[in-house]
Amino acid sequence: MSDQLFRVFLVQCVGSGVIIDERCHVLTNNHVVDQAQKLKITLTDGRIFNGKVIGTDEITDLAVIKLDSTETLPFAALRF
Repeated sequence: MSDQLFRVFLVQCVGSGVIIDERCHVLTNNHVVDQAQKLKITLTDGRIFNGKVIGTDEITDLAVIKLDSTETLPFAALRF
């Protein structure tokens, strides 16, 4: 984001999500990651991970992120 003097400001967004599998995929909202250049994910225990957008859907406002982690993290089992 920039102002009338073309000064650049960093913009941070905050959202929520849930880890959905043992490979550290996170389900979140598309508007949270839309146009993001860098993702930092903070877990409830304070650990911070980098993330990468795997896929998005504007119509349903859903997105999937992959956490950069080699460890298995607790995840929510989705049932269909």
